[in-house]
Amino acid sequence: FCLAGGRRWYYSTASTDLTVQSGTWRNVYVGTYGSKKTGGTEVSKVTGNAKFTMTGGTLTGFITPAYSSSAVIGGNVDIYLSNMSAATIYSAPVYTATVGGDVNITLGEGAVITGSVFTGGLGSGSVTGNYGNLTKEAPKAEPKKETPKAPKEPKVYAPAETGSVEEKIETFL
Repeated sequence: FCLAGGRRWYYSTASTDLTVQSGTWRNVYVGTYGSKKTGGTEVSKVTGNAKFTMTGGTLTGFITPAYSSSAVIGGNVDIYLSNMSAATIYSAPVYTATVGGDVNITLGEGAVITGSVFTGGLGSGSVTGNYGNLTKEAPKAEPKKETPKAPKEPKVYAPAETGSVEEKIETFL
């Protein structure tokens, strides 16, 4: 199965935010997937930003910001991957799709890419902003374990001298 943040042949004025936590998927079109209908106009557009987060699972195909001839994303594309595996990532759209902003890809802890990461698309897709923004997160540091402190030694008091005020207090208590 394939996933798309937007719909095919759907004009959207909103941003997209797609999260995957598990499963096996073929391709992911972060913003939208579209094709011009016969005699149609641009029909698959996200005017805002497109976001994709994957925190588990497997992608057997590819991830791309947008796919096909009429797919347009007006803003930025943010992709975050962790604890998953993917075959291929394209940082620019596939075919003649376009992105109006930047494309940012972050590989978090446990993200495994079994194929290639392309800082470009397949075909003549275009990005107005930057599309080589690939970041790998540093592994999270283990929490510092506190070493146990030595127990405090109990204070030892010498008995009071016979006939002293201290002896009278001890006797009273």
